[in-house]
Amino acid sequence: MRICVFGPDLAAFEHTRLLSLASVAADQDVDKVLLTNSRGLPPADGTHVHVTAGATTGRMRALRWLLARQQRAPLRAAAAVLSPLTAPQLMEGLRAADADAILALDPLWATELRKCIRRYRMPWPCVAAGEPLPSNPGSWRKYDRELKVSIVLPTYNGTKYLAQSLESCFAQTHHCIEVVVVDDGSGPAVAEIVGRFSNPRLRYLRHAANRGLPAALNTGFAEAAGTLLTWTSDDNSYTPDAIEQMVRFLCTYPDVDFVYSDAYEIDAEGKVVGMLWVPPPEWLRVKNRVGGSFMYRRRVYEALGDYDPGAVLAEDYDYWLRVSRRFTMQRLFRVLYYYRFHPRSLSASCARRQVILQAQRVRRANKAWWRSSRVGGAS
Repeated sequence: MRICVFGPDLAAFEHTRLLSLASVAADQDVDKVLLTNSRGLPPADGTHVHVTAGATTGRMRALRWLLARQQRAPLRAAAAVLSPLTAPQLMEGLRAADADAILALDPLWATELRKCIRRYRMPWPCVAAGEPLPSNPGSWRKYDRELKVSIVLPTYNGTKYLAQSLESCFAQTHHCIEVVVVDDGSGPAVAEIVGRFSNPRLRYLRHAANRGLPAALNTGFAEAAGTLLTWTSDDNSYTPDAIEQMVRFLCTYPDVDFVYSDAYEIDAEGKVVGMLWVPPPEWLRVKNRVGGSFMYRRRVYEALGDYDPGAVLAEDYDYWLRVSRRFTMQRLFRVLYYYRFHPRSLSASCARRQVILQAQRVRRANKAWWRSSRVGGAS
């Protein structure tokens, strides 16, 4: 059972270790996801806390203040008006937790969360601390194991980690996949590595000359046959259940078009050296923090078309901004990817100023839309 433990303020999580989950069967595995709408230092025990979207906005702070005070009639009326305005941010965090049930530490917030859940017609049971947890949660989840996923893997002389990246694709628990390798004008070593894999789910395409990452992605997706789409780099890899978890999420929440998840940060030798926690979609207006673990529906590709060849170094950021303008994006609090940072990685080898300037250019291309819309507001 996966439980989202929600507290309106970060300090509340200092007591989560004392919560009794006696209503859960002794042989039942419990996975807790901690969620708050108040930023601050994490608990001393090192527990990671996820933060809802809009945590620092005035309306979220005001709602916390109202619910923390005595519930006199004027305060109740003010909270009732403010609650629907914070619902999209709360919903984004609750859905990102991907929980079977929600456990609210504060009874007043349990009431607010239940309102939010009813408003969005979500199936999550929500209980307050001390109330019994549901005995058979998660029956509402959906998963189609026959849903085909296309993984495009562009490479340009990326021979050192390419085999590991391919192995992680073929080791997925979701078997209905195709891996489309696009060799962007590499030397013969790349073809030799790919040739070692005699897997019918592997397709190999090659550019006669190097044309850049956006062109390689466009070649791959033009040939991709999957209902769901993603791409990965030749030096990164997936956890074994990454594709299954994202497919399951998109099947369960058909209104979500694009999902992205947390990742491990690894060094050149593959040792985990940190975590990459993804922020809510609204952060896209500031910087690219989607990361390397993501999946989107074919309708996104059909609507948006190719990656922009003029957005080299920020081709993904440019695409995500375009996605956010027309589709629902949603983060997922699951660690599903290994992102490798090493001296030859693209992010390390390119001048930081070049990347920043390109990111600024694609942001400027979207500034007119930002004036009239909110990124991720529907998530």
